[in-house]
Amino acid sequence: MDNEELATIAYKGAIDVRDRASIGRLDPINIFDCSEKLKVEVRFVFGGTFEGMYEKEKKVIVLPVDRPAGRRVFTCAHELAHWRYKHGSMLDDSTTIEGYNDRPEERLANMFAGYILMFPPAVESARAALGISYSACSSDDIYALASWFGVSYASMLNHLRWALRKLGHSAYEELKRVAPRTIRTRLLGGRESQHLVVMHSLIPRIPIDLEAGDFALLPASVKADGGSVAVIEQRPSHTLVQAVRPGISLLRSESSDWAAAARVMRRGYTGRSIFRNLEPEDDA
Repeated sequence: MDNEELATIAYKGAIDVRDRASIGRLDPINIFDCSEKLKVEVRFVFGGTFEGMYEKEKKVIVLPVDRPAGRRVFTCAHELAHWRYKHGSMLDDSTTIEGYNDRPEERLANMFAGYILMFPPAVESARAALGISYSACSSDDIYALASWFGVSYASMLNHLRWALRKLGHSAYEELKRVAPRTIRTRLLGGRESQHLVVMHSLIPRIPIDLEAGDFALLPASVKADGGSVAVIEQRPSHTLVQAVRPGISLLRSESSDWAAAARVMRRGYTGRSIFRNLEPEDDA
């Protein structure tokens, strides 16, 4: 089966799963919540040499928590594909996630992951709302678009180049040379961070998921209600917040109708994904 046929199957599968989970065609998706909604349990574990695993008998997706946030998201979607297409139990390493693989079921899983996370109509809607032009987009544009969909910079860049075919070769190669860490450090004014969510333009349609220590760049005049997120910096152009402890906080701008929920997970959390944002028992 060639890649065109696999892409068609993957696209139709992504539509099916999004519909079954009641995800709007123009909305981003939280893949952990989506999986649980479809009765596929998601568990985070520590360590391991694998990238992800799907256990058919238990209908469980297992993800190493020490992988980068965007990596876990893509891997979860990849494993959900094995559930959707009834591939059976699968153990995936770095050679099967996102990269090219000779096995059709692994290529199908990667294509499905791209389409369900970055559904083409949703990508086009977000691109237009953010005012991004594919012919002149910057690394900051790609990073902002990736943040909107909760995926990594690399995932968004590869999806735009190879699946949606919106970026030419030279533009893709130039953007590929920019390290996400460099973007984060510059946007954070020199601060170092493992993860930064940029959400200062559009009103989020799903909660902003963070781990303790992560930052989020939000619109100006945002206040945080709840103890899981702290405001670090207020400027006329933006608000910088940092996730400090597990829990859920409400973020609201005092100068616009922008509002969002921020859900914080303890760094290194292990266990079921549905419990990842619970506050510590001693402070409940």
